[in-house]
Amino acid sequence: MTLDSHELTRLSRPVRFANDVVGTENVINSKFDTKRVIGFMHPYPGSPVMVERVYVFATKFIPAGTEIFVSYGGDYKRTHLQ
Repeated sequence: MTLDSHELTRLSRPVRFANDVVGTENVINSKFDTKRVIGFMHPYPGSPVMVERVYVFATKFIPAGTEIFVSYGGDYKRTHLQ
């Protein structure tokens, strides 16, 4: 299953709740990935541009009600966890 923050607008973009496991005993159950697509960018709705969308992919089965854990990556950790 893929949770796409762009397409799940009606579900209030659940990907925003994905958390890093740093400092916890939780296990990563998903990963970030990006995909370049042709899209439209505000404030130029008529001009197609190449945009990069961020997706979260489950790396194992995530039961309903279970938290989504993903690595935020080394840059985030160096910048925010010092």
